[in-house]
Amino acid sequence: MPAESPPTPISQRSWPRRLLNRLEVDRAVFYVLLTRGWQFVAGPISMLVFAHFFSPAEQGYFGMFATLMGLHTLIELGLHGVIAAVASHEWTRLALADDGRPEGDPAALSRLADLHRWTVRWYAGLSLVFTLVVSIGGYVFLRSGEAGGVAWEPPWFCLVLLNGPLIALWSLTALLEGCNQVRAVNQVRFWQGMTGHLVVWPAIMLGAGLWSAVAAAAVRLAWDIWLVAIRYGEFFRSLREATAEARLDWKTEVWPMQWRTAVRSIVAYFALQLFVPVMYYYHGPEEQGRMWLTWTALSALEGAAFAWVQTRGPLLGMLVARRDWAELDRVFFRVSTISCGVLAAGGMVVCLAVAALPVLPLAIAPKLASRLLPVLPTAMFVAAMLVANVTRCLGLYVFVHKRDPFVIPGLFACAVTAACVWWGGKEYGALGEAVGYLLAMSGTFLPLWSWLWLRCRREWHSGA
Repeated sequence: MPAESPPTPISQRSWPRRLLNRLEVDRAVFYVLLTRGWQFVAGPISMLVFAHFFSPAEQGYFGMFATLMGLHTLIELGLHGVIAAVASHEWTRLALADDGRPEGDPAALSRLADLHRWTVRWYAGLSLVFTLVVSIGGYVFLRSGEAGGVAWEPPWFCLVLLNGPLIALWSLTALLEGCNQVRAVNQVRFWQGMTGHLVVWPAIMLGAGLWSAVAAAAVRLAWDIWLVAIRYGEFFRSLREATAEARLDWKTEVWPMQWRTAVRSIVAYFALQLFVPVMYYYHGPEEQGRMWLTWTALSALEGAAFAWVQTRGPLLGMLVARRDWAELDRVFFRVSTISCGVLAAGGMVVCLAVAALPVLPLAIAPKLASRLLPVLPTAMFVAAMLVANVTRCLGLYVFVHKRDPFVIPGLFACAVTAACVWWGGKEYGALGEAVGYLLAMSGTFLPLWSWLWLRCRREWHSGA
């Protein structure tokens, strides 16, 4: 059976759909945009709910819970992207049958099944490590900034116990993304986000406090179970039953990319996830709560902008496998330009909104303004995120070639970033963090990533 073709653009019958098609928005990206669009709607509502029903200390703990749950990116060691990249190369010779089972080249199917079995075992171990390490380590860290008489311990341990199984399921969603099932995964992510907010808001309003974070985790877990056990139950059952006639050579095909990604993920976590913990440790839950709420809003914007590029990862990997360099460059340059434009425009809107809050004739506006960072550090963070978005686009382009030349440069750049963010946050608070982040991104990541991208693209595509 011929390999599955790239995603078909949305129908061009109506002008909105023609516009989406012109912007390189296929159905996979469309659901990401729905998710990000919902986040734009839900974000201001969440801010109002936090400002009205949470004390500053409760907001700080809620944000710290969310930040510590992000430790999964450290424990996972970047394996999610490796799985998707390797699977996308095998999927060029496979397709999804009407009954939900993968079919096509037997060798590719066997290798995909081998990838599936290995990652399931690996992620089961990661889930256990996460539950033990984060529950205890997070408890110790949270006690260092305890304030406000908030009873955070019981919801904290319940939250960790629910997030452990979530990590175990991520190996399966990573495989689906690599097998070009991005549309279905993004559909679930959209419904997870919407139903999660619709559960959390009433919970907070009814006085659940930090238990609302536990309710949100339960919603995410239920949706992931539905995706892998029901929606793609036949797909994974077929992989479990597949024979092991052909296997991946882990030593040569996976491990070189995996260990580099793992090292880079460790240093990147400490460089790019320090903002909220530094504020919590040196300035307390209330200041950390302002940092977290602002950072969450900007991260949602950054995620929406990068979605144009990120959701094309499997397609870019398929184009690399086919050695279609012209189409690879066409798609990459177009979606990267759109991504940077969306982030720049959205960042300006956010800064204008933050500047206007203190003078708006609304009773809640001054209270909400007191829960966010001032406009100057917010603008500095937006500028830094623009630089970071460019480097993320360049990195993805290189990564879909199943190679990773960023390890040594990444160690240096991340070390500089971590030092700048830590020192700036310790001495000057949020503004110091923002300035340090911008200087590190502009002075290390951008020049190094641009140089590597140019060199790799020239060498790998020469003579094709």
